[in-house]
Amino acid sequence: MQFRNRFRTRISCSPLLQALAVLFLAGWPAQADMREPLPDPADYGDEWFDNQVPEATMGIAKARGMSPRTDDPEWESVITGKREVAVHDREFNGGSTSPVALARRILELMEVDSRDGLRDLAIDRYEFGTLFWPEFPASRPITNWKPDEAWFFHAGKVESGISEGLDYRGVKLILDRVTCEGGHAPYTNFDLYHGIRIYAHNEKTGESVKLDFVKTFACRLGKWKVFIYDD
Repeated sequence: MQFRNRFRTRISCSPLLQALAVLFLAGWPAQADMREPLPDPADYGDEWFDNQVPEATMGIAKARGMSPRTDDPEWESVITGKREVAVHDREFNGGSTSPVALARRILELMEVDSRDGLRDLAIDRYEFGTLFWPEFPASRPITNWKPDEAWFFHAGKVESGISEGLDYRGVKLILDRVTCEGGHAPYTNFDLYHGIRIYAHNEKTGESVKLDFVKTFACRLGKWKVFIYDD
């Protein structure tokens, strides 16, 4: 939290700091507000989140005091939290049919110690570069930040999060519920669901477990993947 606040207070210093702040906040949103009701549970059964999903706060509040920049025609995207892009017709490579199905698969792969499997549940490098990165304000031209550079940091966090999840290797966890605490962030070509919490119990001991290393889910065209893990 201290790290994020430091970026926020220095957001006016340079476009690069703005870029870094917005990218990091895509993984760790500000406090959510404007709670909206879930669809009728009868329509989804256990296939949806077990809580009301708030709307995530997008963009950086302190950026609202920025002055227009002639060298940065997309400067307002720092405020809105997303760039204007064309609608993309590409589907996810794989993906689960619901957040609940995705959470169950995560638990199964943790049990069998499958780093590759958990990695496959997350967005891949091509999806990051073609679907996600272009919508983040950090990608606008003035930052001169390339997709591969951003992917390097993103992928590092993914690997750290997977390592935390694999602390439960050999343990059979039964899913109880999935919640989304950080909120729903709608983009043009995808939706992000921040603050994922997976509640489960140890089949053998009955001990309850709350997992928060899966930070954000992504949904596109009815398919769900992990946007980012982190420790």
